[in-house]
Amino acid sequence: MSHDIPAQTSIFASNVAASAWWVGDLLYRHGPSWQLVPPILIGAASLLGAIRGYANDRQARRHRDELHRIKVERRKESA
Repeated sequence: MSHDIPAQTSIFASNVAASAWWVGDLLYRHGPSWQLVPPILIGAASLLGAIRGYANDRQARRHRDELHRIKVERRKESA
């Protein structure tokens, strides 16, 4: 199913991983501080973007499959 994931969703997902790495690195080096807020917000926004993009693409695939099934059924009925 990974071949169905478009580039935009993959970019968002990689941003989430990078933000998690950034947070982990900051925690390891400096401990909890206000410096963690930007990577957490960037990661949260990227995660929401990835989820929304995946959901939209999944809905578009379902719609195309449904249209294809309807066309195939009409061809069978007319033949």
